Order: sequence, then C-alpha cells, then structure tokens
Amino acid sequence: MLKHWHISLEGWCAFFCLRHPTRESPRKSHSPHPTSKVMMHQKPEYYIKIGKAIKKESGMSKQSKIYGTLANKMRSIVMLLSTVVLIFCAFYILAAGESEQIVWQRDEKKVAITFDDGPDAKTTALLLDGLKARKVRATFFVIGEKAEQNPELICRMSEEGHLIGNHTYSHVQLNMLSNSQACSQVKSANDVIKEITGQEVIYLRPPFGEWDHKKDCPQNMIAVYWDVDPLDWKRTDTKQIAADILRQVKPGDIILLHDIYKTSVQAAFIVIDELQRQGYEFVTVEELLFA
Repeated sequence: MLKHWHISLEGWCAFFCLRHPTRESPRKSHSPHPTSKVMMHQKPEYYIKIGKAIKKESGMSKQSKIYGTLANKMRSIVMLLSTVVLIFCAFYILAAGESEQIVWQRDEKKVAITFDDGPDAKTTALLLDGLKARKVRATFFVIGEKAEQNPELICRMSEEGHLIGNHTYSHVQLNMLSNSQACSQVKSANDVIKEITGQEVIYLRPPFGEWDHKKDCPQNMIAVYWDVDPLDWKRTDTKQIAADILRQVKPGDIILLHDIYKTSVQAAFIVIDELQRQGYEFVTVEELLFA
C-alpha cells in the first residue's frame, strides 16, 4: 500500500505540473506552428505515470483498481476545487482593481472648470488674462457665430492650452430640432472652430444640457455635461456664486460657468484661488475624463 501511495503521489504531482526531483520536465516542441490537433493527441505525461504506477504485468489487481478509482475521483474533486478557487481569485483581483481606481479618482484633487456661451470681446478677454496669470487651463464651449465674430479670442484660447468645444452655432436646444437641423448646428460650429484653429472639434456641450441620442449625425462628438452648476446666468452676487461652487465641488468634478458675464468671471477667480490654496489642480475636460 505504501508503494502504491508513493508512486501515485508522484503522478499526482505531475498532474499539477510540478517537476519531480528525479525526472526532467519533458522538452517543449520547437515547431514554429504547433497545431491544436497535435497537442490534443499527445498523451499527457501524468496519465502515463499514474497508469504505470498502478498497473501490473498480469493485469490490474482488485486493490489497484480501487486505487485507480479513488485517484480519478480525487483528481476530479481537486480539479473542481481548483476551478472554484481560480474563479474566486479572478473576481477578487477585478474587485480590488476597481476599488483602487475609485480611491485613486477620489484622492486625485483635480477639477475641470468650463465656460459656455462665449467668446465675448470684453469678458472672455478678461477671463483669459486671469487664467494665464494663475496658470490654469480651462475648457471653453463656444458658440459658432460668436467665434466668427471674435476669431482672435479663439486663437488665443488654443495657443494658451485651453480646450475648445462646441456649443452649437447659434445656441439652440438641439432636441427640439429635426435631425438635419440639429446636425447642421453642430457641423457649422465645428467648421468655424476648425477654420480658426486648424484642429478637429471632439467635445460638444448641448445647450441647456438637452440632446436626443437618437439623432444620427455624421460628426462623432463626445457630449460633456457638468457636476456643479451655480446658476450664474441668473445671479449677480459674485461671492454667492463662488460660495455655492466651493460648497459643492469635490475631486473629479466639472464646474459650469458662463464667460459672457463679468460676475461669473470674477466668481471663477475666487473659486480658482481658493481651490488652488486647497491643493487642487485645474485640468481640461479631456484630461479629467481620459488621463
């Protein structure tokens, strides 16, 4: 019994691809293109070893048959348990990786500050001056017809590292238009921006945050919304606008403001100064979403 157990254990180790100290591992094939048929028809070493361990010259004894049956059952049980353990480990690794990503996003003190409805000759120029002084890059969702009127501001945005997005050609609610009208609004604004900057436009902020995803436009655009909206377009209290943003903002947020109002520009400077003091970094929408 001891002899049978010892040899069967050797075969069992071979089943788990463990190298036995008294034997060398089989030589790997040097064929450049081994076929699956060849691999399937090669009898595995561990079957040969287990077969030799329990076989006698005059046939299999009753006791050997019992050992063979037990070995087969044990092998099946261990294979099943191994599969369960591998599945559990896979889920554990995936869950751990996902939780680490969530923690990373939470710990990264990055935000994106965005401005809609411009450019405006006075307020947008003032905003660009302040952003440059603070070494902050923002994202501008510009209106096509206003970009045509102020191409120098669009050029400056691009040259100073800001991201320029599409806010339609004439600030219309896209989901209220026909498919062709909505697509024309998007395309016209894209064409204006590209003509000025020479760069393709990828990001779209639908006016009022309304977009019908059933519409099929040839332009491949990424719709960008927001997390923090202080409703600055209908308020004139600069400090209150800034306070509302600072109360709501958290790492990974996208802040919405409008660069056509002087109060909003001033509120933006208050928010930037305070968040930089807290250790926040301002990035473009693209960097926030895909970095």
